[in-house]
Amino acid sequence: FQSDEHVAKKVIDLGFYISLARPLLRLSKLQEVAKVIPIKNIVLETDSAPQRFKAKRKDWTEPRHIIDIAEKLSDLKGISVEEVEHATTRNMMNLLTRM
Repeated sequence: FQSDEHVAKKVIDLGFYISLARPLLRLSKLQEVAKVIPIKNIVLETDSAPQRFKAKRKDWTEPRHIIDIAEKLSDLKGISVEEVEHATTRNMMNLLTRM
């Protein structure tokens, strides 16, 4: 997700989660949006394995970046990293069990 608060609200109202990745670390507008998205609607993501179709490898979100993303979200929301980990893991499990 890399859009604004209005789009985030529409997506959440449709029953989707907001997926945050490495852009959260560098995009100040996204950071402002992340502050207002309820933690119950957020999952964290990675691109995992290298994707050859992506031109800029340095911009990929790899599994090793998840801690940095969780720490940033923790800081933005004023909650502990453990709370972010618990909530986003619970959200992902809820997502997977709905499939």
